[in-house]
Amino acid sequence: MFPSGFEPERVTRLTGLLDECRAAMAAGAGMDEVQRVLAARGLEPIDAILLTRLLLGAGPDDLGRAKWIVLDSDSRRREREVHREFAESVYQALKTFAEEDTAAG
Repeated sequence: MFPSGFEPERVTRLTGLLDECRAAMAAGAGMDEVQRVLAARGLEPIDAILLTRLLLGAGPDDLGRAKWIVLDSDSRRREREVHREFAESVYQALKTFAEEDTAAG
């Protein structure tokens, strides 16, 4: 269920959260509520994506779906902004490098 290299404590934590989320969904909670719970518990986006994939059924297309569900969640607004800022800084650095390289001839 979880990658073989995960530390036992991480597997224990994720297993408990997975069970809790499955129970919440069985009781009628939607994926938005699940994402709020995972974010409130301080779960990193990569682990939230892993759990969401499992909640979706772990099918061949579920990894992409899980990524979008997690990163599109209102509870992940901060992570989206950090990612956007990082991507913008990389873009600007590459643009500057390309301009300097072109000017140097």
